[in-house]
Amino acid sequence: MVYAAAQFFAAPLFGKPGDRYGRRPVLLVSILGAAIGYVILGIGGALWVLLFARLIGGITAGNLSTASAYIADISDLKDRAKNFGFIGVAWGVGLIAGPALGNFAFNGINSTQTLFLIDKFAIQPWQLGSLMMVGGITAAVVQAVLVQRLVSRYREKAVAVTSLIGQIFTALAVFFAPAFRLIYPLTVLNSTLSTFTFPTIGTLASNSVSLREQGILMGVTTALGSLMSVVGPLCAGVIYDRVMRGAPYWMGAVIFALAAFGLYRWHPNEVQVASFQGQLLD
Repeated sequence: MVYAAAQFFAAPLFGKPGDRYGRRPVLLVSILGAAIGYVILGIGGALWVLLFARLIGGITAGNLSTASAYIADISDLKDRAKNFGFIGVAWGVGLIAGPALGNFAFNGINSTQTLFLIDKFAIQPWQLGSLMMVGGITAAVVQAVLVQRLVSRYREKAVAVTSLIGQIFTALAVFFAPAFRLIYPLTVLNSTLSTFTFPTIGTLASNSVSLREQGILMGVTTALGSLMSVVGPLCAGVIYDRVMRGAPYWMGAVIFALAAFGLYRWHPNEVQVASFQGQLLD
């Protein structure tokens, strides 16, 4: 939570320097900060040291927003969704290697899904690790093979809305699943659907602003994502404890429905899009 809170306040600050001085210096600073944070985290020794390490990592976590802005800079409109998907490929590969190497405990304890599956099915840690690897493999394959093809055929908005609607049903299906073995195909389905969300919504957002505003946009969206990383787990934890086991799945289904409805009703500013396309042609 310390990392996400620090990222929320710091991420927008990386957007403007990236627009002014270039993406590479900002990327180098953010990567260096992340490296320093992990070194301190490895040294450890006291709780305040661990919190300080995560604080440094969060403050300098401008690499995702800056990398996204760089992709927007160098991509044509027709290739933008595919290129945004490459970030997801890297994330998926990390999810494959992480559980196998041990980053499992860190990722597992930060989700109510882990608590829910343990409480409901009394599963073992290796089963959770294998579940995360299934999700990571699915994400990497889908992003590398399917994202660009479906986006090229159905466009970003239709794919994004469909993925959000699909996640409504997968969230409810996990809640009602009578046996743990059913969680594996549901994880494959949910990873497939959620994999389309970032590149499509990222592309829609990027296409709605001018070239000079890409860094600011990516900084703000990263900050909002960090804020949700703070608020989301807190709300889900309270609901899990105070309402019922698995209640966050209902909450998530409602949020997915609202997001899908809002995106369906959203229409880009035609003048703004035309201006943006003209800048690319120039």
